[in-house]
Amino acid sequence: MRKFAGVVLRTAAAVLWALLSTSFSTGIAVAQENGPLKGVALVIGQSAYEKLPALPNPERDAREIEDLLARLGFETELATNENGRKLARSIEAFIEDAGGADVALVYYSGHGIEAGGTNYLLPIDADEASLAAADSRLISLQAVLEQLRNKARITILLLDACRSNPYPREALVRRDGHSAGMPIAAAGLGAPRGAVIVESAQSLPDNIGEVIGFAAEPGQVALDGTEGASSPYAAALLKHLGANQGYDFAQMMTLVTEEVYLTTGTRQRPWVNASLRRFLSFGGKPLELTSDDALLVGERRKLLLSIAATPQDMRASVEGLARDMSLPLDPLYGMLRELQVDTTKGPGEIDAQLRSGAEALKKLLAEKVVSLRKDPELNRLAGLADRAQAEGAIALAKDYRAKASARADELDTTLDRREAEVMADRTEIASTYAEEAATAILAFDYLLASQKYEKAFEQLTGRDDRHAFLYRIEQIAALSQYGEFAGDNQALERAISVYEALGAGPKVEYSAPWALLQVDLSVSLTALGDRRGDAAMLAKAVKGLETALAILSRRNLANEWAVAQVNLGNALQSLSKLDGDRNLLVRSVAAYETALPELQKDSSRRHWSAAQNNLGNALKRLADRDGDTAPLIRAISAYETALSVRKRESMPFDWAETQYNLGIAMTLLGERKSDISHLRQAETAFEAVLAEWPRDRYPLLWASAQNSLAAALLSRDRLEASDDTVLKAISAYEAALTVTTRGTAPSQWAMLQNNLGQALATLGYRKHDANLLLRAIAAYNAALTERTRERSPLQWANTQTDLGSALRALGELQGDAVPLRLAIISTRAALNELERRRVPLDWAEAQNDLGLALWTLGQQQDSMIASMLAVVAFEAALSEWTYEHAPDEWAMAQNNLGMALQTLGARFGGTVLLAESVEAYEASLTVRTRDRAPLKWAATQADIGMAKLLLGYRSRNKSVVESGRKAVQTAWELHRAAGEKQYDDIFADRIKTFDTVLAALRKSAD
Repeated sequence: MRKFAGVVLRTAAAVLWALLSTSFSTGIAVAQENGPLKGVALVIGQSAYEKLPALPNPERDAREIEDLLARLGFETELATNENGRKLARSIEAFIEDAGGADVALVYYSGHGIEAGGTNYLLPIDADEASLAAADSRLISLQAVLEQLRNKARITILLLDACRSNPYPREALVRRDGHSAGMPIAAAGLGAPRGAVIVESAQSLPDNIGEVIGFAAEPGQVALDGTEGASSPYAAALLKHLGANQGYDFAQMMTLVTEEVYLTTGTRQRPWVNASLRRFLSFGGKPLELTSDDALLVGERRKLLLSIAATPQDMRASVEGLARDMSLPLDPLYGMLRELQVDTTKGPGEIDAQLRSGAEALKKLLAEKVVSLRKDPELNRLAGLADRAQAEGAIALAKDYRAKASARADELDTTLDRREAEVMADRTEIASTYAEEAATAILAFDYLLASQKYEKAFEQLTGRDDRHAFLYRIEQIAALSQYGEFAGDNQALERAISVYEALGAGPKVEYSAPWALLQVDLSVSLTALGDRRGDAAMLAKAVKGLETALAILSRRNLANEWAVAQVNLGNALQSLSKLDGDRNLLVRSVAAYETALPELQKDSSRRHWSAAQNNLGNALKRLADRDGDTAPLIRAISAYETALSVRKRESMPFDWAETQYNLGIAMTLLGERKSDISHLRQAETAFEAVLAEWPRDRYPLLWASAQNSLAAALLSRDRLEASDDTVLKAISAYEAALTVTTRGTAPSQWAMLQNNLGQALATLGYRKHDANLLLRAIAAYNAALTERTRERSPLQWANTQTDLGSALRALGELQGDAVPLRLAIISTRAALNELERRRVPLDWAEAQNDLGLALWTLGQQQDSMIASMLAVVAFEAALSEWTYEHAPDEWAMAQNNLGMALQTLGARFGGTVLLAESVEAYEASLTVRTRDRAPLKWAATQADIGMAKLLLGYRSRNKSVVESGRKAVQTAWELHRAAGEKQYDDIFADRIKTFDTVLAALRKSAD
C-alpha cells in the first residue's frame, strides 16, 4: 500500500445534513481541526471478464483514479481483474485497514447487478452458476457498506458499475441454495438498502457520515465511453475530485454530477446519496495547472454549480432548445448564466433572448473556419476563447476575445509600415473584432457586438467590399436585437439609418444576406410601429418583407422564406389594426397559410407553432370585423394546434401567449352564440395566463390579460345582467391602468380608458347613476387624447360612438336635451369615418347608438322627425346585424326598433305602427329567451305589453289588451323572483292602467 499525507477533515459548529439524489447542499464552516486525518482507498477495476462481456475501460480508469487519490493524500490499494476469492480477500484486507482510518473510500468500475433490492459487484470469473449462490460467489455491496460503516468515521463508495445486465434476461439470482430466485434489473444498480438516511445518522455516535455515488441514477445505464478513453463518470471524477481549493467534497460531487450530465448530452446523470455532518475536503495537491488552464477550469466549475441550481423546468427548456437546434448544452447553459436572472422564476422571461442567443451560436458554429493567424499571441488568445466558449464559460470567452481585440489594436498601429501585408492583416484584424462580436452575442451583449462589427466593417471598407458589407449587416442585426430586447427605440432607429446608408437596393452577389437583413429589420419595424401606433412604419415593414420575399428562394432557403412569410403576416395584421382595411387581414391569413407547409418540416417546430398562433390572431380579427363565425372556429382550431407544441412545462411564455389569444376567441364565440359556457372558458384561460404573466415580471402583458378578462366579464354580463360581474370588470380595467401609462404605452393606455368607459357606462345606465356615467364620459375623452382621427381614425370613430352612447344615457337620465344633442353629433361624426364597406359591424353599432339618441330626444322633445329618424337608423343597423351572424345585436336592434315604432304609433296615431312594434319586440324574443337572458326577456315582455295595451285600446280589441296585461304581469313576477323590486311601483301602475282600459272596453261593449 502506497502511503501519502492524510486527508483534511474540516468540522463545523452546526451539523450538516443532506440526503440528495443529484447534488449536495452545504453550510458554512466555522471551526477546523488541526492536522491531517487518515484516509484509505481501495480502487477496483474489472475489465477482463472470462465468461461475461469484457469491458475495455475499467482497468485503465482504476489506475488513473488510484493515482489521483494517492496525490490527494490517501493510502491506496489497487485491485484489477480479480476473481471472486482474490477480490473478497482484497476487500477483507481493506476493511481491516479501514479500522484505523478516518475516511474509507472504495472506487469500483466493472459489472454490477441488482436483484431483490441487493446490489452485487461481479468478479471476473463470475458466470451464470454464480447466480445460484450470490452471497458467496459475488460481492454484496450492502455487506461491504455495513462493515465499513462500523470501521471508519466516513465511508465513501463511488461505483461506476451501472451498466446493462450482462446475464440473460430470464436469469434469476439466489442468495444461497435455499433462497427463492429473484429477477435481475435490466439496467444499472438500485438504491442501496443499507444507505444511511439523515434521521438515522445520529445513531452512530462516532460516525460522521457516508457518501454513496453511482455513475447513473438507480435503474439507469451508465455509458462505458469509447475504447481508449475514460468512462464519462471516471473522467468527471478525474477532472473534479481534486478540486480541494475552495470546494468541499459535497460540491465536488455536484461538479461530477453536472459534468457527466453535460458530456453525455443529458443521457447520463450520476446519483448521490449522502449524509455528512462535517465539511470534507482533501489535503493533497492535484496536478499544477497553468494560469489560463486554471481560469478555464474555475469558470467550468462555476458553470456546473449554476447548472445544479437551475430548476427542472428551466433545464427542460434548455435541453429542448439544444435538442431542437442540435447544439451542445455547455454554451447554452453558459449563456443562461450570462443573462444573470433569477432562474427560479421560470423560463418564460428569458426564453426569447436565450433562443436568439442559440440561433447566434448555431450560426457561429456553422461559420467557424480554421484561422491561419500569423501573430502567435492572437492565435493563443483566440484558441483560449474557443476553448472557453465550448466549455460554456461565456464571460471568460468574452474576456479573451477582448484581449485578442486589444492585441489587434496594437497590430493596427504597425499596418502602415507593412503595406505589402496590409490586406491579410486587415482581414485578420476584422475577423478578430467579428469573433469578439459573435461571442458578445452569446453573452447577450448586443450593443458591444454592434460596436465590434462596426470596427470590423471599417477595417475592410474600400479593401474587401463583400466582407465589409456582411459585417455591416451583422452590425445592423445586432443593433436591431438590442433595440428589441432592451426596448431601446433609438437603437432601432439607428439600425434603420445605418441600413439606408448602404444604398437603395442590394447588390446582386449579396442579395440573400440583404434579404435576410430586410426580414430582421422589418420585424423591428413592426415592433416599433406597434409600440408607437405608426402606420407608416408598419407599411415600411410590409414593403421590406415583400422585397425580401421576391429575392429569397423557396427551394434553396425554404425555412428562411417561410419565416419571412410569417413576419409579413405579422406586419400586415398590425397595419390592419390601424388602417381597418379588410384586405390586409386577408393577405395576412394567406401569408401564414403559405408558410405553414414549409415550417412543418422545421425540426424545432417553434416557428410552426408561432405561425399557427398568429394565423389564429388574423382569423380572429377577420371574424370580429365581418361578424362571421366560421373564421372564429378556424382561429380556435389554429390556437389548439399551436398548443400541441407550446406546452406549459417546456414553453410557458409561448403557452400563455396562445392561451391568451384563445381566451379572446372564446369571448367572441360566446358573444356570437350567447353561450355563457364559452365566456367562462375564456375567463378561466385569462386567469391561467395571469398566473404565468405576473405583474412584477410582465407588467404590460399582465395589464393586457386584465383587459381581456374584463372584456369576457362584460360579455357575460350582457347575458346575465349582474352588477357584481361589471364591478369585477371595472376593477380589472383599473388594475391594468396602474401599470399601463400614457407615457410608456399610449396606444394600450387609450384602449384601456375606452374599455373602462364601457364598463362604467354599462353600470351607470343600469343603476341610473349619473356619477358613473360622468366617469365613463371622462374615460372616453381621455382615450380620445391619444386616439386622434389623424393618427388612428378607426379607433377614434369607435370611441366617439361609445362616448355618444354614454352622453345619450346621461341625457335620458337627467331629462336634458344637451347631452342628447352632443351624443347625436358624436355618433354622426363617427359614421363619417366608419364606412359600411370597411367595418360593417362597427357601422351597424354606430347606427343603433344614433337611433337610441334620436329616439330619446324624440321622447323628450315630442319630435316626430327625431322618432322617424330613429326608425331609419335602427333599420340600417339591422341590415348588417343579421340573425345569422350577430344574433344578440340583431335582437337588441329589433327591440330598439320596437320602441321607436311604439313611440310613433302612440303619439301620432294609427294601429299599423303599433302592430309593427309588437312584431319587432316578438322577433327579439327568438334570441332573448327566458332561459338565456331572463331579465332582458322580462323587459321586452313589459314593452310588448304596453304596445299591446295601446294597440288593443285603439282597435277596441279586449283580447289584445288582456294579452298585453298577461305579458306585463309575467315580467313583474320574474323581476320579483330575481329579487329585482325597484320596479314594483312601475309594474303596479301599469297593471292598474290595464285594468282601467279593460273596464272601459267592457263598458263600451255593453
